[in-house]
Amino acid sequence: MSEDRAAGALRRFVIGMDDWSELAVLGASIEFDAGALRITEPNNAPVYKAPVGEIAAGLLRHWARSTGLREWARVLLATGMIDLACLEDMPSGELLLEALWDCAEGVPVSTKALDLARQVATSR
Repeated sequence: MSEDRAAGALRRFVIGMDDWSELAVLGASIEFDAGALRITEPNNAPVYKAPVGEIAAGLLRHWARSTGLREWARVLLATGMIDLACLEDMPSGELLLEALWDCAEGVPVSTKALDLARQVATSR
């Protein structure tokens, strides 16, 4: 698969357009088994540097649907194919990162984090 197609598949996952199961096209195996998450990625797996606005858009999309948010956040945080360093580079990135961890643990997203996600997603 070309780098552009791989980046597109990862981007669609990040923004919430595609389910985590679609990452199989990249050679990744993702399984949820009795609450445990297992991810196996190929040695030459692509790495997508996700922009903050796309992460915020994915958070909002899944939150609005009320489905898939926990799984999306768990895969997003656990996979080595998505670089979340951008969250460390922005002053309020810690709040979004905490929101992702909350989502992964099944904790409701704070109003403050949702407001920040809306602000960041619209400025992308």
